[in-house]
Amino acid sequence: MNSPTSSTNSAPPARAGLGLWGSVGLIADASAIVTLATQGPTALAVVTCAVALLAGIRLITARLRGALRVGLLVLLISAAALAVVVIGLDRVKSWAATGPSDITAMTGGCAPFQVFGQNRWQPYGARQLAGPNLQSRVIGPVAPNKTIFVNGWVHGAVAYPLNSPPWNSDVYFHLSDNTGWVTFAGVRAVPTNQDPSGHSPDGGVPVPILPACEGAIQ
Repeated sequence: MNSPTSSTNSAPPARAGLGLWGSVGLIADASAIVTLATQGPTALAVVTCAVALLAGIRLITARLRGALRVGLLVLLISAAALAVVVIGLDRVKSWAATGPSDITAMTGGCAPFQVFGQNRWQPYGARQLAGPNLQSRVIGPVAPNKTIFVNGWVHGAVAYPLNSPPWNSDVYFHLSDNTGWVTFAGVRAVPTNQDPSGHSPDGGVPVPILPACEGAIQ
């Protein structure tokens, strides 16, 4: 007499478990995708991918109705997001690009060196451009204090003529993986702290313009 009641009472917790892990997995997947799109492959993206992977595994092993399909979906999305983290968002974008590239190439330059997306003044970060000109196509954002590598620079149209020196420079840095350019004002030699007032004369440490790293537009 008690067995029907017991089986009936056990159903809601099972469905609740499916809903909980499914929600956790899909939310973690969504968070990973948003983080990758806005900040790049950061530690937060790795953590959210890991959470989604755990939720997907939990769903697959739960043996609940519908759990296998939801778990596989969660695992597929999180695995794709984790692959982007490992491979690099910029490289994935370059693979996904179709047709002839409009990214301006550079000859010359020097060995790659590290710079950081500016985090001093609003708008924080930098723009990855297809060429050494603000009028060229914007490929995507460079997150504040994100590490990128450049392998040379060229002169171009002054990006921000109203900025105070040296941030009104006409220099553009070429990304070492050949995926675009950033302005002189968009990067720093070391990570920076934000100045919400926007009035501090200290803009951070500028990236040195080394003569040996000067290149030429190809």
